[in-house]
Amino acid sequence: MNNVNDYAALIEYLLANGETLGINSERLAVWAGSSLVLSAVNAVNRLNERFPDHLRCALLLYGRPGWSPPPKWGKTSVLLVFPGQDDYAKGPMLHSSQESAKGLGIECELLEYPDGVHAFDVKQDTDESRLNIQKIVDFAYHELYN
Repeated sequence: MNNVNDYAALIEYLLANGETLGINSERLAVWAGSSLVLSAVNAVNRLNERFPDHLRCALLLYGRPGWSPPPKWGKTSVLLVFPGQDDYAKGPMLHSSQESAKGLGIECELLEYPDGVHAFDVKQDTDESRLNIQKIVDFAYHELYN
């Protein structure tokens, strides 16, 4: 399997077994970082063709989304997270990713973390890092429950 198939299989499993797992399978979020962001974008595109209202948000951290038309994002909102100390995910690319998403009709917000490093959510144990992780969780909570 590849990453896109892994994401798709996981989401399909959650959709099919939500009740058994004790989750509302009509309110799902995808959290992906680094090189897995593109795989998550492709999986969301593929799954939203069949389940357009179930994936409520995608949290895409320190990676290049590489939006691939035609988008199948339905009601899925996106939070792009860019750490400023990450050469892979900074510079003009971050704003162009947000503008590209909006141009394709994808609801997209941008969270910039100037002192963040690549994989800050697992590597950087600081008050500022925890605050930015909380912002990501708050975005997901808002999208899942409002």
